[in-house]
Formats: sequence, C-alpha cells, structure tokens
Amino acid sequence: VKDCLDLLIQVTEASGRYGEALSWSIEYNKLIDVNHQDWPGLRYRMAQLYRKGGDEDRWRLVLEDLKERRPKSLYGRLAVSDLMDENLETRAREYAPTVLSP
Repeated sequence: VKDCLDLLIQVTEASGRYGEALSWSIEYNKLIDVNHQDWPGLRYRMAQLYRKGGDEDRWRLVLEDLKERRPKSLYGRLAVSDLMDENLETRAREYAPTVLSP
C-alpha cells in the first residue's frame, strides 16, 4: 500500500496536481509512525507540496515540526536549512531596491 501511495504522490506531483499529491501524502502519513524510517522524508516532501501549492504557512509549520521531532535526520537538517534560507531571503528583501513602474 505504501509503495502504491508513493507512486500516486510521484505521478500527481509530476503532473502539477499538488493538492492531489498532498492528499495522497496525508494518506501515507496515516500509515507510518514518527519513529518510522520513512517519516522524515515523507514530512519533508509534504512540506514541499504545501509550498508548491502556495501554502507557505503550512510549509513552515511542517518544517518546524520536522526540525523539532527529528533534528538529526537528513530531512531534519534540510528543514533547518530551508527555514534559514527563507529567513535570509525575507531579510534580504528589506534591502532590495524598489522598482518604480513607468
């Protein structure tokens, strides 16, 4: 079942149907525990789907949760990096010159 859900996530994401891919990832998430080896990767993937779907708040929440629950995993470290990058980009935008439209 997990393999089928993973394929459904891949296919729907590749075709740009991010909401549907997210729905499949939520179903997959119901089947695994936070201690399961696939959990960090799935949660990171879910965060990316939220972002692709335009939900920055949920993207951030999922990454924060991943960072807290599995900080030493590869995906926990990627979550920290993504959040730091977002923070730097936000701060850098404050100093970007404003472009006047003609």
